[in-house]
Amino acid sequence: MPMFKKWVLSNDAPVLTSKGHHDLSEKDFELLEEHTSDVCKGEILCRALFLSVDPITRLYLSYGIGPGETLPGRQVARVIESRNKKFPNGKV
Repeated sequence: MPMFKKWVLSNDAPVLTSKGHHDLSEKDFELLEEHTSDVCKGEILCRALFLSVDPITRLYLSYGIGPGETLPGRQVARVIESRNKKFPNGKV
């Protein structure tokens, strides 16, 4: 079974508001490792090469992301396992 990692806001992290401000640090986040099901027909499995955490992330934290939720972001990734003809293994 493939494993994936994701950053989530820690349950101990201070609540951010539009009026207040808190400088978040690494201790305010947790890196979780979870297993996912095997790749099924039509699906692909990718490995992230580059991640982007944009300035808008602060707005997500202030207005809607709660403890335990995944932070949104973008990535460039390589297909490492494919069951989809449109995305062959190795495609970026």
